[in-house]
Amino acid sequence: MNSKILRTIFIALLFFISTAQADIKLDHDFPWSSDPFSDAGAPVTHALRQDMIAKGYTDWNFNGHVFHILWNGQNYYVTGAQYRTRAQNKGTSGGETCSVFIYDTNLKQVAQHDVTFPKADGHVECNGARTLGLAKEQHALLFSIMYYRSNKPLSQQDENAGNDWHYMTVLLPLREQNGKLTIEQDDTCLGNPNEFKDAVSAREALTQCISTASSSSVMVSGRRD
Repeated sequence: MNSKILRTIFIALLFFISTAQADIKLDHDFPWSSDPFSDAGAPVTHALRQDMIAKGYTDWNFNGHVFHILWNGQNYYVTGAQYRTRAQNKGTSGGETCSVFIYDTNLKQVAQHDVTFPKADGHVECNGARTLGLAKEQHALLFSIMYYRSNKPLSQQDENAGNDWHYMTVLLPLREQNGKLTIEQDDTCLGNPNEFKDAVSAREALTQCISTASSSSVMVSGRRD
């Protein structure tokens, strides 16, 4: 059985396992606010801002995307953000970083994932944490960002920065490891890089990928050599 067949079976198994688990829910149901149109996520962004200051991060932008998430029977808060690390501020690493952060009900950070890109000449600048969403029928988030690739030194003038913008949406499965929540990045179906601008287009691609993998695994299981 070749690696391609094994890959399709693996994807299908992940799909069936995820659908057998409890539901995952993403909303704006914050216990400290009954107004979904107010800045209800402010306590979360305040906690994240304090953590970034402590780590030496700068130039952060949260874009107002803060959600309550119910997963595995536990309540959390999740947000996507872009920022500059200490290394990026020193000029030893290009661009900015886009990440997803998860906090518990005590507003303590319990998980973080920095979006990863394929290696390329020059640098990749992630400069747009756009939206967060759910991957239907999977225990995973969809994080949509903007970035650009360049094989030239970082521009010193803002008007010359980002002439080659790209969109990408990454699939971020949630896992429990040793009793702790973790975030992973799974590029198996969506690819990396990809040009999915939002969660809607990414969900369509995921549905097609899983459907194809499921059909292939059924064909393989019924095959007799």
